[in-house]
Amino acid sequence: MLGRTLTLIFFLVASTSFSKWEKITERWITAFDMLNAQVALAAALDGAPLLMRIENGKEFGIINTSGTITSVMIVDKDIAYMSVANDGVYKSSGNWEFWKRIYADPNAKPVGVTSTRVFVQSGKKLWYSANEAAFEMALGIDTVHEITSVVGVGDRLVAASQSSLYYSTNGGAGWTKKATLDLGGTLYLDTIGGAVIAGGNPVLISRDSGKSWSTLSTPIFPLTSGRVYGSKDCSGALYIVTELPNLFEFLRSTDHCVSLQVIDGAPSHSTGLKKVVVTDRGSTVFWLDNEYNLLVSKNGVDGTISDSIASKVSIRADTGIVGSACQGGKAVPFKVYVGFSECTGIRIDNMTIEGSGFATNFTPKTLAAGEISFPGTYKASKVGYDTGRIKIIFRSLTTNQTEVRTGTIVGRGISGPAELSLSTDNIPYGILDTGGHLIKSVSVLNMGCDAFRIDSVVSSLPEFFAVSGYTFPMYVLGGSRTYFNITFSPSQKQKYLESLEIYTSEGIRYVTLTGEGTFDPGTVSVAAEDLENATAIEVLSNVAYVTGGLRVRSTMDEISGGAIYTISGKLITTVILEARSDTVIELSAFSPGMYYLLLSNGQPPIPFYVVR
Repeated sequence: MLGRTLTLIFFLVASTSFSKWEKITERWITAFDMLNAQVALAAALDGAPLLMRIENGKEFGIINTSGTITSVMIVDKDIAYMSVANDGVYKSSGNWEFWKRIYADPNAKPVGVTSTRVFVQSGKKLWYSANEAAFEMALGIDTVHEITSVVGVGDRLVAASQSSLYYSTNGGAGWTKKATLDLGGTLYLDTIGGAVIAGGNPVLISRDSGKSWSTLSTPIFPLTSGRVYGSKDCSGALYIVTELPNLFEFLRSTDHCVSLQVIDGAPSHSTGLKKVVVTDRGSTVFWLDNEYNLLVSKNGVDGTISDSIASKVSIRADTGIVGSACQGGKAVPFKVYVGFSECTGIRIDNMTIEGSGFATNFTPKTLAAGEISFPGTYKASKVGYDTGRIKIIFRSLTTNQTEVRTGTIVGRGISGPAELSLSTDNIPYGILDTGGHLIKSVSVLNMGCDAFRIDSVVSSLPEFFAVSGYTFPMYVLGGSRTYFNITFSPSQKQKYLESLEIYTSEGIRYVTLTGEGTFDPGTVSVAAEDLENATAIEVLSNVAYVTGGLRVRSTMDEISGGAIYTISGKLITTVILEARSDTVIELSAFSPGMYYLLLSNGQPPIPFYVVR
């Protein structure tokens, strides 16, 4: 039962950097575990029967227990387990505020939690439960030494005592002894590296979830021994603590046990070691000694693993960003890319770009071991180069520590004389019934700043390729476009090859016009050989008006389907085209601009413009 003799303490450890080892609290700590590098759950022997949470030095929240708290095990920010002497095992909920006894046994301790089961050690026997209401005894565990740790994924689990190593393939109901250990009892599951490491003399490693084991060996350290403590994140950082006659020795791996290195800085040997917890890529190490002192060391004990992750964050932007500095010139898009090399993850809370012409459309994102992009736009205000300063504010997902990283971006504004560009220099009309009409268009774009003049647009054979209804001269402003419709009207069964001549202040441009008449008026069918090379589906004009709709002709024998997309790939609508007919697609809801008609018969997408 919960009473008033022991204190269970919640810590929010300050983010201040520590040199070597420092005490977190002056209280006597009997058991603890860490959620991450900042948040701890600990049990304290204290004269005042208090349970308190400490956040940045402030205490709140009270719970009491009837006996000494002998172990603490954190699962997440809500769920944790603790054992109370002469009472049983308790489980928390609601941010560790509420506790319920799940196993009534005065000597029981929680030793492992998987995704489906919780494991409790009592009387040198291992018990497990899937619902925490009923516990069953696991089979295959000897009673020489009690199990102190259970780890694993799914049904493949590993358990260790001081003298034995076990393996289970059925979620912990039955176990097989895999090895005899000397000074065993500690396990580390490296989920990313796919390995389980067992402490002992020697240290053992399994890279197949516990099925087979070998001595942990590296080129420099062919044999290692000691207790193993790995980081409570995905980094795989591992510390091996070896107790020598008068000191503790540290070995560390930061590459999933591919290599090991000796590091200095272990705490005093005289006070002993009860438990170690490693967090934040191996940067922060917590140490509970046998005299109830809870210590912490930052920066990887020896100062080589900083608690700052700013150096792991990269920023880059698109290059070659060029925008028009013409009056009325449009903003051009670009992307800023943020990378983070660690699996532990960051949250990007804000991004700004300081500099003329740059703007961002920022949405906070989370990133781990990869690169993500953020959109932006550049609107040149002058001819020449603009430099922007990219600034992102981000925080570690393991420590919540906020940091800043900056980068640069360069845009170039250009200006100059008029620059004429045609949408095409060849307009094929395909095969058309004599007496019929088919309209297609060509657009003339001014890619420069200064306006240019169009003096006339002339067809070489206006009787069959007619262009009319335009008033000249006309002027095309910088960044603007104008269109000309050309109507093909074959009168005979023959092939036509003509040209369209566009006379401008920038010179003459030519567009080739081709088409073919199929049969004389009055004929009710078309010879198969005449249709052999015909386009199955085509739009009768590449320029369509919102009020008039888009007219599409199909020579297919069956009903066809299609869809209309914007040039950015956004679906606007689906369409049905009747067999051997002209279909008018309603455009009243369309905005002016360029679109593509994508057809189900495998034809290339057909571009067209919508104008008002």
